[in-house]
Amino acid sequence: MFQASVSGTVIKSSLIEPDGGVLVDVIVPESERGSKTLEAESMPKASLAKIDVEWVHVIMKDGRVP
Repeated sequence: MFQASVSGTVIKSSLIEPDGGVLVDVIVPESERGSKTLEAESMPKASLAKIDVEWVHVIMKDGRVP
């Protein structure tokens, strides 16, 4: 059984562990959003065609592979 704690809440599941074995909270706290936005703006960029953006969305939501 997998057990994780997110924001103080214990989550138990008999499902497989997440990739890497650690459940990560991907929501940035309001107090850190300014610095995280600056950090993101300084990172390399990639141009995507509309179809590529749609595939990214599908992979994010469903975990499917093109």
